[in-house]
Amino acid sequence: MPLLGVAAELGPVPTERSVVGLSDTLLVTAWGSESPEKYLPTVASYLRAIFGAALEGGLLLRGAISIGEWVELDPPSPDNVLLVGDAIDDAAEWYDKADWMGVALTPRAGFGWASAHPTGKRSDPIVEYPVPLKDRELERDHPLRFALNWPGTSTQQVATLLDRFSKKSIPAEATRKYHETAAFFSKFVGKGETGVPASPGTTDIE
Repeated sequence: MPLLGVAAELGPVPTERSVVGLSDTLLVTAWGSESPEKYLPTVASYLRAIFGAALEGGLLLRGAISIGEWVELDPPSPDNVLLVGDAIDDAAEWYDKADWMGVALTPRAGFGWASAHPTGKRSDPIVEYPVPLKDRELERDHPLRFALNWPGTSTQQVATLLDRFSKKSIPAEATRKYHETAAFFSKFVGKGETGVPASPGTTDIE
């Protein structure tokens, strides 16, 4: 299931956040009057909570976090949501490039995070990590250097995650994805701050 996070600057309005379900995709957004990178911790907190809940339910997510502008167009029907903009395009471009279950920052979002947080800690909601890619040649350039620290607040043990994996049928071409996920989990599990973000003002998860 794709998991996309977008932080955007849309003008002098109070900070707003939402979680929207679009078919098999979850889109988490945050916006306000500050620069986009200021909202990355908010987006990361929501994505981390969602990722953890999904993992507990046996769902494995993969996604991307971007920053930039986007707009919500008037939907053709109440059941549809139309979101367009460079932040949406950027997240959509990168979300399926990673070879793991996790959430990476797109290159533009990574630069934004690094500029706002020059010194990172293993407890941060976003951490520096060489994200594994399906395209091994592209991976050598390390385009994705930051990721959501979803294991940071997990109460699971590494053995529990591996046990979950052992109950799945894993095709040969997907083996690396599971190994990379386990390696990331092992490095950061339990290193994050505990604390659950407040419920967003608008929530619609299908």
